[in-house]
Amino acid sequence: MSKVFRFPYTIGLYDTDAAGLIFSANIIRICHHAYEALLEEIGFGMARLFEQKTMGLPIVHVEADFVRPLTVGSKVEILARVAHLGRTSYRMTYELRDASDEVCATAATVHVCVDPRTRDPMSLPDEFRAALMKYA
Repeated sequence: MSKVFRFPYTIGLYDTDAAGLIFSANIIRICHHAYEALLEEIGFGMARLFEQKTMGLPIVHVEADFVRPLTVGSKVEILARVAHLGRTSYRMTYELRDASDEVCATAATVHVCVDPRTRDPMSLPDEFRAALMKYA
């Protein structure tokens, strides 16, 4: 059974622009914190991936929508899900929800599994696919 990965985050000064709102490009960096924590939880943390060098997982697509303002000090919970699992790629979706459980922003990333030596796409390893299924 799939579930949602939950990751708490507080919007910092470095996340915002001169208007005091979350800077649009930072949404992906913020979501990437949740993504890295999810990978760690399923046993495929960045340290393991870099040490074993069995696959790379570059992002090939990003998108984001902003619904409500997020400012310095805003406490959010990022809800991360594996929205789609393909043969060589997967799509992650994220919702940033405030203390009232209102959606403030959404984002998505698409990752392709690649051979770390050649950078050619490769099938998602079975163990990794099974681990991702926990949040699919």
